[in-house]
Amino acid sequence: RSIHQHQVDAESRSIQFEVNVPQGYVFYSDPERVEIILDNIIRNCFTFIDANKVKPFVRINVRIESERAILEIVDNGVGIGKTHLPNIFN
Repeated sequence: RSIHQHQVDAESRSIQFEVNVPQGYVFYSDPERVEIILDNIIRNCFTFIDANKVKPFVRINVRIESERAILEIVDNGVGIGKTHLPNIFN
């Protein structure tokens, strides 16, 4: 649900929004928590998009392994300043 809402926003802002999820795998988790986390990260990507980039993008890659799912979210936004990096998980 969250991803669909962001796809609409991406189109209106000319942001390439790509979601790569393998088909045929089952992923069990708390859907509400996953949605909250994805929503916050994707909204952050959109908030800090680099207006100087010709083709801004947000890409979500999901990889399912036997014991876990790995979600990778990549964008070409302005990034986090080096002075703030040590505190991003606080």
